[in-house]
Amino acid sequence: MLEEKRTQNRLEIDVTIFYKASNHESVAINKATTWDLSKSGICFYTDTFHEKGTNLQVLLPHILHSPKTCTVVWYSRIYEDNYKIGAHFLQDIF
Repeated sequence: MLEEKRTQNRLEIDVTIFYKASNHESVAINKATTWDLSKSGICFYTDTFHEKGTNLQVLLPHILHSPKTCTVVWYSRIYEDNYKIGAHFLQDIF
């Protein structure tokens, strides 16, 4: 049985988010879909690979008023060009 590592409650929510990787030269804004959200982290699906340690600027329209910085802490390849990403916010968002 897997041990739960998060201490905050998760909100299982399926919304579109927009983000960009802050340590890449590209300024492209990526689109993704959330899996769940807590005040300290987010899990989402995307078609763009991001390795562990990548900083992201995440905007959740209608939930947050400004982009928040998070760091990728894990990823899982679901299938070709589709990834599930787990990231930790540098500051609690709620």
